[in-house]
Amino acid sequence: MPDVTAQRGIAACSRYIDSGQLSEKERSIALDCRGNGRAIAGDYAGAIKDYNEALALDPYSSDIYSDRAAVRIVRSEIDQSLADLDRAIQLQPKFLHPRYGTLFANRSAA
Repeated sequence: MPDVTAQRGIAACSRYIDSGQLSEKERSIALDCRGNGRAIAGDYAGAIKDYNEALALDPYSSDIYSDRAAVRIVRSEIDQSLADLDRAIQLQPKFLHPRYGTLFANRSAA
């Protein structure tokens, strides 16, 4: 059964993205949000696509790197996940989320 809340979030984000009225920063945020919805719904390839597009617009967002890393862990893409987490830590050294992700990714690789 699909996650109705995730599907509604994906649809809402898509409307914003398709509106053509967003700044690059706002579009990046909307793509990240839609990627999160897709990840919750189990559409990992779609989530990665949204995160990639969001990062093309805002390559300095540690949140988006961290979100993409989480999906890559689920997909068993450990090396790519660790690279994303390292970048998130470089961008925001005090941000703890990617540090926990690094621990989890290393444990998954073992």
